[in-house]
Amino acid sequence: MAPSENLIEEAFIAVTNGMPVTTAAKKYGIPRTTLRDRLAGSVSRLERNSATMLLSEYQETLLAHWIEVQQALGTSPSHRRVALAAVAFLQAAHDDRKPVRRWSVRFLARHPHLRTLRGRAHDSTRAQVSGTSRPGGVKGGAPNSKDEEVTIAGLLEGGGHRTG
Repeated sequence: MAPSENLIEEAFIAVTNGMPVTTAAKKYGIPRTTLRDRLAGSVSRLERNSATMLLSEYQETLLAHWIEVQQALGTSPSHRRVALAAVAFLQAAHDDRKPVRRWSVRFLARHPHLRTLRGRAHDSTRAQVSGTSRPGGVKGGAPNSKDEEVTIAGLLEGGGHRTG
């Protein structure tokens, strides 16, 4: 597990105040090479990769908060809804980029406390029991892109789905 940035910063301060690098690395539980590299001017992976990230750190924080609200409501969003929410953030910032394949998987790896729902296929008996001939037994059929559209206003209000 990678050491936290707070520990690295504390060790960095300790070294600049006169503590030997090896002692500071042991005290704060940080690899000596990581501390040595930081003292030499290297930056964290997050800082290095932030220019290529789809969402800003602030946008990711907002998206993570929205997912937490959905979890608290008992409706964890699917990976698709998470990606659509990212698109909504980008559109609000007048950015036409789209999440690449598996973006939501990497987003969730950066935020391991978050959980999403996996999509499930429905069998044909369920469709017959529900009294509809649509695939999946869902009245009105499978959701289309308009139904699945996520808006920034909805995200900030906690829902995220377009209502109209």
